[in-house]
Order: sequence, then C-alpha cells, then structure tokens
Amino acid sequence: MEFLRTLARGLGLGMAPEILPETVVMRTAEMTAWWVPATVRPMFFSETSDGKTLNGKSYPHPPLVFVVDGEHRLSVRALLEDRRPAPRSAIAIAPYWNVNQAGEVCLGSMVTPRSAGLAGLGQWVEGFFQSEFTHAGTSRSRAIPKAISGSGVTWPDGKRPRCSG
Repeated sequence: MEFLRTLARGLGLGMAPEILPETVVMRTAEMTAWWVPATVRPMFFSETSDGKTLNGKSYPHPPLVFVVDGEHRLSVRALLEDRRPAPRSAIAIAPYWNVNQAGEVCLGSMVTPRSAGLAGLGQWVEGFFQSEFTHAGTSRSRAIPKAISGSGVTWPDGKRPRCSG
C-alpha cells in the first residue's frame, strides 16, 4: 500500500486533506462532482440562434450535478429530486443547448475559472449560465428546451446537442 501512495505522489495524484463543502458529492485527484439546487436564473442565447427571443429572461432550472475534471472539461446532468444526490439518485439529461448526450458542455463563450479545485466550483456554475447558449448541436433538434418554460428536464424530441466546436 505504501508503494501505491508513493507512486501516486510521484505522479502528482496526491491530494491535500480538506473539508469538503456540503454541495460536493464526490472528489478525486482527477475530478470533482457537485450539485446545485433548483433555482430561477437568467439565460443568454446567441442573437443568431433560435433562442434569441428568450435571451436575458429568467427561467426555472432543475437541480443539477456538475462535474469538472483536471483537463478543464465540464459536464452537467439534471437531478429528478431537489436534494443532495445519493448513490442511487436518478439523473436525467440536462435540458440545455451546448450540452451533448454524454452531458459534456461545449465551452464556447463560457469564461472558465483557472482552477478545477473547490474554490472555483461556483465560478464554473456562473460561467455556464452566463455563457451564450448558441446551438442545439444536432441536425435533428433545433428546438428550444421544454425546461425553459419550467415544464420538464428533457428536449421536445428527446435528442441532445453536440458541441460543434
């Protein structure tokens, strides 16, 4: 066991002990997952997108789980219940443009924090919502997500966008 600890430290995979915020649901040397409760927030859409008439208005959002990794990649999923997820909590595809079926976020215009550490988690969420939602990402779905009207957490045709960039 000591060999593995020494090897991990040598590879830069060690983590300093820290007290985790209640919102963090998992943390490893490679990634952090955290949740945010349902809330109402503004959304921003590109002036050239189908969402331009919705730009800057506030909409209800489901509870979400975000994951950021050491490669500076962000993913998001929706929770079906507005509470801290447990190991068996149900998740759904997050109802947002710029997010593919795997939950990976196309960062596009998003301002990302320099750190993937605990101190930057709120900045990741704010960056996500303050970015411009530009594309549904697939030729099959250019519709506005139903969740914008507060009626659900899926897209009208059940398809999810892909990052085109």
